[in-house]
Amino acid sequence: MKPQNINRWSLLKDTAIFQFKLSVDALRACVLSPVSILCALIDFINPQPPEKTLYYKLMILGHQSDSWINVFGIRCKNSNLSEDHIDVLFAILEDAIKEQQSNGGLTASAQRSIDRLICKIMDIKSNAAKSPTNN
Repeated sequence: MKPQNINRWSLLKDTAIFQFKLSVDALRACVLSPVSILCALIDFINPQPPEKTLYYKLMILGHQSDSWINVFGIRCKNSNLSEDHIDVLFAILEDAIKEQQSNGGLTASAQRSIDRLICKIMDIKSNAAKSPTNN
């Protein structure tokens, strides 16, 4: 029995979502870095109990945003959409696109075009693997 290949659309979707999450995480890091230094400086000048310091409040916010972005999380088809992370937004977007596609909208046409392009790429890859290399 031939093993089943991965669904190309699922792989493409998961890769795009991962790249988006990496971008959001990088933006978050760029913002949090200087803000954390500023918070630490303020807390150094104006000492407070740990639970009241700006720096440790920022660490809690950073942890919450890290959980929300969920960079390495992969949403399963039956996952709970009430969970508090960015994957819920992607699930809503995916459902809207699927609904539009089922109604025969532009998405179905675009998917056929991309499918043809992927097949051409796979044909080129297959032909290149079959041809002898020139040394």
